[in-house]
Amino acid sequence: MLGSWLGFVDWDGQCYWDINKHTPHAVHRSPNPLPSDSRYRADAILLNQGKLQESQDTKTRLEEEQRRDRRLRAAARKEADDHHDPHGDAL
Repeated sequence: MLGSWLGFVDWDGQCYWDINKHTPHAVHRSPNPLPSDSRYRADAILLNQGKLQESQDTKTRLEEEQRRDRRLRAAARKEADDHHDPHGDAL
């Protein structure tokens, strides 16, 4: 397989999709999206309401929270790794 979703996809020497030769299909939004759908993000909702600064502030808070969570998970993994030997037995 060769290619990328941005340009083309070749499989076993056959072109299945090429942005220069095929017209992409229209995106159809689900009428019943999952709760994790990005349309439910508070910053996106505020942006759609034209509340630009409030949207940016909300997005910044969300990103800071995500970075904090990532650091906490990394620290917990490191602590767990420090307390186990390579064979999986507790030290």
